[in-house]
Amino acid sequence: MKKLLSALVIGALALTACGGGESSTSGKQGGYDISSIAKVDEIADSLPDDIKSKGKIVVGMSADYAPAEFLDDDLKTPIGYDVEFGKAIGKVLGIEVSFENAQFDSILGAIGTKYDLGISSFTITEERLKAANMISYIEVGSSFGVAKGNPKGISVDELCGLAIGVQT
Repeated sequence: MKKLLSALVIGALALTACGGGESSTSGKQGGYDISSIAKVDEIADSLPDDIKSKGKIVVGMSADYAPAEFLDDDLKTPIGYDVEFGKAIGKVLGIEVSFENAQFDSILGAIGTKYDLGISSFTITEERLKAANMISYIEVGSSFGVAKGNPKGISVDELCGLAIGVQT
C-alpha cells in the first residue's frame, strides 16, 4: 500500500503541476485545472480490491485550514489546494473521491477504518508516523504573524512568555 500511495502522490503531483491556477472554485480560492489529468492504468490496477469494489476513496480532512482545505461559501463544499490534490489523485486512479470533514486530531487514527486517506496539511512527526504512513507532497516554512505594523516590536528571538496560537 505504501508503494501505491507513493506512486499516487508522485504521479498526481506531477500532473497537477502542469495545470494553471487561473480557474476559480469560489470567490475565496483560485483553483487548478485538473481536467487534463488522465487515469494511469498501472497505478489504478494496483488499488486494493476493497477500494475497487467500493468504487471510491474516502478522504478525511479538517476543512478549517485555508487555503489548504476549507468550506466554500455554502459551508458544505470542501475547497482548497488539498481538495484539488485529492481530486487529482482520483483522476489518476480513475475513481471517485469523497471528502469528509472531521476534527483534525481524529483523522490519522481513522485511516484504514473510516477513511482511506487523510489529506489535511499534516506536519510529519515521529508520533504521527507511528499511526500512519505519511508522504510529504508540499514543502512550506514556519512563520508567525503579528498585529499590523508590529506595534509591540515582537521578534523571533523574543517569543518566550508570549501567548500564541499554533496549528500543525
